[in-house]
Amino acid sequence: MTQSLGLSSPTRLWYRAHAWNWLEALPLGNGRLGAMVYGRAVRERIQVNEESLWEGNRLDRCNPRAREALPRIRELLFSGRNQEAYSLAEEALLAPERNIDSYQSAGELVIDWVGGGTRPSHEMNHFNPKPGGPWWELAHAVYDYERDLDLATGIATTRFMCRNVRQQREHFCSKPDQLICTRIVFDPGKGDVDLNLQREQDVLSRTATPDGHLMLAGRLTRGGMRFAMLLHVEALGGKRLIEEDCIRVRGADAVELRLAVATSYVAPGDLSADAVARCRTVMANAAGKRWQQLREDHVAEHRRLFDRVRLELPLSPGDALPTDKRLARVKTGAEDPGLEALHFHFGRYLLMSCSRPGSLPANLQGVWNHHMAAPWDSDYHTNINLQMNYWPAGPANLIECQEPLFHWMSLLAPAGREAARKLYDCGGMVMHHVCDVHGCVEPMDGACGIWPMGAVWLATHGMEHYRFSGDKAYLAGTLWPLMREAVTFACDFLVEAPAGSACEGRLVTCPSHSPENTFVAADGSHSMFTYGATMDLSLIGQLIEDCQDAMEVLELEEPDFAARLRHVKARLAPVVVSPRLGIVQEWIDDYEECEPGHRHISSLIGLHPLMQITRERTPELFAAACATVQRRLAHGGGHTGWSKGWVINFLARIGDGAGARDHILGLLREKTYKNLFDDHPPFQIDGNFGATAGMAEMLLQSHDAVIDVLPALPPGWTSGAVTGLRARGGVTVDLAWQDGRLTSAVLTADRTGNYRVRLPGQAVRDVELAANARHECVG
Repeated sequence: MTQSLGLSSPTRLWYRAHAWNWLEALPLGNGRLGAMVYGRAVRERIQVNEESLWEGNRLDRCNPRAREALPRIRELLFSGRNQEAYSLAEEALLAPERNIDSYQSAGELVIDWVGGGTRPSHEMNHFNPKPGGPWWELAHAVYDYERDLDLATGIATTRFMCRNVRQQREHFCSKPDQLICTRIVFDPGKGDVDLNLQREQDVLSRTATPDGHLMLAGRLTRGGMRFAMLLHVEALGGKRLIEEDCIRVRGADAVELRLAVATSYVAPGDLSADAVARCRTVMANAAGKRWQQLREDHVAEHRRLFDRVRLELPLSPGDALPTDKRLARVKTGAEDPGLEALHFHFGRYLLMSCSRPGSLPANLQGVWNHHMAAPWDSDYHTNINLQMNYWPAGPANLIECQEPLFHWMSLLAPAGREAARKLYDCGGMVMHHVCDVHGCVEPMDGACGIWPMGAVWLATHGMEHYRFSGDKAYLAGTLWPLMREAVTFACDFLVEAPAGSACEGRLVTCPSHSPENTFVAADGSHSMFTYGATMDLSLIGQLIEDCQDAMEVLELEEPDFAARLRHVKARLAPVVVSPRLGIVQEWIDDYEECEPGHRHISSLIGLHPLMQITRERTPELFAAACATVQRRLAHGGGHTGWSKGWVINFLARIGDGAGARDHILGLLREKTYKNLFDDHPPFQIDGNFGATAGMAEMLLQSHDAVIDVLPALPPGWTSGAVTGLRARGGVTVDLAWQDGRLTSAVLTADRTGNYRVRLPGQAVRDVELAANARHECVG
């Protein structure tokens, strides 16, 4: 990337010490595979993931009592007997099998440099490493050490000298060839390494073959999924020694490693593939490629996505520091716009590394997980976390990286239809808030789990995908069927609020809750369980509008379905302002909040990521939304990584650039590990994606049918430039500003048409754009 005078656009994480633990290692990925590189000199570990390696299998978790009990649950909620309703729902609606199984690590590639001497015991303990200091390097005579991750190329490199031997190790995870690749270059003839594959549990065999392959194969205890890792070792200028379960290289100038990883997963309920055969096929397909061709193909595909966007922000003294020292400086109170730009680029890098067409979607940890039993099972949480993973996809010009989300929804659709029918007697498809790759869509996890809006929210990503991509064929063939199923469930699930209840005569969801938040009921008890929570109403209203837009784009002639959508939209209970507090009311009644600073701010989903609350169309709700943000923050809201990421987006939408930047700095100071992973704690990747999306929102918005340029530019970003951001309608936007004033705004539209544009301090104006022609809007 080029760097403008006085501006910083770093795309490299770098360090002068190896990773002491997993949260200091550097991530690589190609969508399906993930790897974490520690950069250790004597015993290197590369921890490996394959996206489908989950314990468990397809189970029907539908409670057989649900349909019979649902009318009584609704009756109790409408009469204000919330706790009684929840007690019945816990028995009759929650899944009898109330847990899913975990996403797991595939194992590790271990590289022992035997020329490095006996390794210290702490290096052998991957899961509980002990902190060390300069003595470690002295013990092994390690000098000139540096490791880095180049976000622009997707290559992690470690360089050092140890015992008078210089080494350079390159690692990347190839999307074109579906391999994790490593090349180690030594001083001539000094390459003495032992290579091995290992995994904590469930390994059935580990064998080496005369042709330089090492195979590890196993079968998960729960569910029976099979997995395999196949390593090919090539020694250049030395000899390769094959042992029963290890490959040794002696006297080499360089060593090249190719690692294939696969499972038997095909689809929910189908674990019939041959994992070993899959590995062998991947290896055979790339057998004719030399290292340089593997590397060039990987870099070209990687840069095709990464180079679409460049963000430059003011230089600072931190630009010269290693990333961990730079972050430590910010944690002491310093400002560093370049680190903010690096964090933005890192979020884009992570998304394209853990979610590519043909893969499964990013889970709670993207694709990276070193546990056998991960926090929250590293699952798919659909009450914000999965959605937040994809907020940057459109604005940050990675729209195809969202396709795995819709592929996964299609895989789970049969289970979603079955659950909708068995639990609620509804058509369409339903998802509750905890899901996996095996088709789990049923309610679990207590009251939090009785939230059947997961598919509804995810379906709103469908029309957003079209708004950014303009791909009508994809809308018709993939997105519209999912949107139609989700809105069908929503319309079937709604019931009329009875006389004497809030919003009587209007359509509401029942049962309902505002994710994970608790209120004080009329009888003084604390409850999550109610009907017609604001989040539900906002989601259904948005999805109906999205479906109406899609039908217009696709010119669908379905008069009965269109009439039903209009009827439901007209009767849907409205989102209202709390007369008591002047904020957007979170529940159907103006309940007192048990935790005013709660991490979820679900009442504002209409402000972001939806388009139900805007300054121009809903001024009263917009003012209430501003008050809601301030009240939540005044009571300590935004205290987790992902929640702070959401707050950045809220503040950007209301035009508070200074506040948004305060929370970017807060995220770096309070919720970021040394490798820039989000510190929830524990690690969840959604905070990274929320921050990247929020920074894009600060620079460009397009949700209210206007391309709004620099709508929330913070004072600390005095000068800067960004290229390649995307606006809805298929417009690429390049911006530059100096001393807080816009100096250039170049718009390039995919299609010829008239676009509404607002520059800072100016009224909205119409701009005619010709397809693929650059148009300067300033001057």
